[in-house]
Amino acid sequence: MLEISRSEVQAWLDSNELSTHALVPRTIHGGIILRGVARDLDGALESASDAVHRVSHAALLKTGAVPRFHRLVWFQGVSNPKPLPDRTKLDHLLPDYDVPEPALDRPTSDDRLEVAVESIQAAILAGGAAAAGMLWATVECLFGSAGDENKLASGERAADVATIAWVRYDLNHTLGALLRNQGDPGWSAAAQVLPRQERLPFFVKYLQAGDFSNVRSARVVSQARHCARMLDLREVGSLRTEVLTTLKGLYRQRNLILHGGITNAPLLPGILRSATPLVTAAVNRYAATRNGAVRDPLAFSFGETLRLEEHLAQPSADLLDLAGY
Repeated sequence: MLEISRSEVQAWLDSNELSTHALVPRTIHGGIILRGVARDLDGALESASDAVHRVSHAALLKTGAVPRFHRLVWFQGVSNPKPLPDRTKLDHLLPDYDVPEPALDRPTSDDRLEVAVESIQAAILAGGAAAAGMLWATVECLFGSAGDENKLASGERAADVATIAWVRYDLNHTLGALLRNQGDPGWSAAAQVLPRQERLPFFVKYLQAGDFSNVRSARVVSQARHCARMLDLREVGSLRTEVLTTLKGLYRQRNLILHGGITNAPLLPGILRSATPLVTAAVNRYAATRNGAVRDPLAFSFGETLRLEEHLAQPSADLLDLAGY
């Protein structure tokens, strides 16, 4: 992260042919440049949000005032800016749930999803050690069972749901990237005339072919190759293991805090950064399907685990079946 002056901001906009964009603010006092490669825009936006949060807190401690940041983020190679995520909002993490505004006094609820979302809100607003406890409370609230022999059983259920949510996101996000201006123009033209139910199978065949030579952006090429690896059962199995390992890490951090009073463990920031999107992905996946035939979260998670096990046991398994399409 590099803090730059007004003239350096203007020079960066000029060099990326963005200075004439209608959304560029008229008055600029300075800015932040984040150098690095993100696999997708969502990840880059989260990094930008974290950077703004850190700078704001540092400025508050040093000067007693918080700088006002523009709410748009500009990317090299992307023609239009994207809105900066608000750390106090959950709409971008739970798009399939109507998240209420945070409130101190709320009526009690026997809706496990509602209570899980409130726990996520508490984690996001509190941060740090408190966030680890509230995130794990979210996992237990939605996927825990009175008959569990150990606490990690709820984490295993959440991990399977989050794994399938990851696959769904990867498929949808990569498809969207290929259809945009930085994707493959020839393939995009053929895909856009297809009905939606035929577009995903057409996309999977494109991934199976593995020829991304016509994709205009190196970032989209990397994204397509990453998504294509999910066609290998071993990659899906590895992803499942990694997700579960991350949630186990969250549980261990929660134990260090609860039983050992250790609130500044060196791995805590990394665990929170990696576990938060996984927990919210599992919650959002259930929220998106709860209006269907299966409303109980335990029954839902059992169905997700069963589909994942079946996928990993079949050499000719279809990735779209695993994703629920």
